Amino acid sequence: MLKNIRLYLDRQASSLLRYLYEQTFLVFLGWIPTVVGIALRGVLYRFILQMDGLAAIENNVRLRFTDHIKLGNGVYIDQGAYLHACPRGIEIGAGTIVMHGAVHVFNDPNRPFVEQGITAEGIVIEDDVWLGAGAIVADGGTVGKGAVIAAGAVVTKNVAPHTIVGGVPAKPIKVIDGHSN
Repeated sequence: MLKNIRLYLDRQASSLLRYLYEQTFLVFLGWIPTVVGIALRGVLYRFILQMDGLAAIENNVRLRFTDHIKLGNGVYIDQGAYLHACPRGIEIGAGTIVMHGAVHVFNDPNRPFVEQGITAEGIVIEDDVWLGAGAIVADGGTVGKGAVIAAGAVVTKNVAPHTIVGGVPAKPIKVIDGHSN
């Protein structure tokens, strides 16, 4: 049991002390809605992550390994987003918007992307699916039951049940049919 707890903590923060420190901020500040919560997080989250200038972080944003997260000036992180920095870190450049479950629309190269709108169709991951490290499933995609997404794959279309896919964009590699090859 203790081994499993230690494994969990190793995947959440740099140390047990750091985990307790980060979670204290997230528990007391992470849930506060409206502009009041955004303002409090904008000021007090500087104690747990790096911010170059102002950043707006909505409520219920999940953050892991916050000591390895750096936000540029004007970054906006949408409600419900999840940033898991791991030891190698995440750096988000100035003026970037991280939306939960959204795809930004880029039709006009002469207009800033924030003026062009977004779509948000959602993602469906069915039962018994394995997602390799760094795999990406684009908005609107469905990954069928028992499918395997290779590490680093970018899924841009639906994945059939019991299918192994890999690559950029992800393509079927093998159908899992109970016969070994």
